[in-house]
Amino acid sequence: MELDPATRMEMEAKFLRFHLPQMSSVTADLTHNTTDTTLEDRLAKLASE
Repeated sequence: MELDPATRMEMEAKFLRFHLPQMSSVTADLTHNTTDTTLEDRLAKLASE
C-alpha cells in the first residue's frame, strides 16, 4: 500500500505526537532575601557561632 506524501507526513506527525511528550512552558517563581553585609561581617558572624 503506497501513501501520497501528504498522508505520509500526517502519519509521521501523529507517530511523533504519540511517542514524544508535548512541549509545555514552565514557570518558576524565585525569591531571594539579600542582605547588605560585607565579607568581614559574615566572617565575624561565623566566628561567633
